Amino acid sequence: MQPDYVVLDAATWSGPARDGVDYAEQLVPGAAYERVLHRGTFQVMRRVGPRE
Repeated sequence: MQPDYVVLDAATWSGPARDGVDYAEQLVPGAAYERVLHRGTFQVMRRVGPRE
């Protein structure tokens, strides 16, 4: 099962914005994510479909 959302914080992730998306996609093989929220040290990624 692929989660609809992945929440990352500074303890798990650091780097440019796209790296957060890449990190979420590594956590959930086969899923494509986009960043929908970035507040302070937290980012929220939403699943947008299967990764091609």
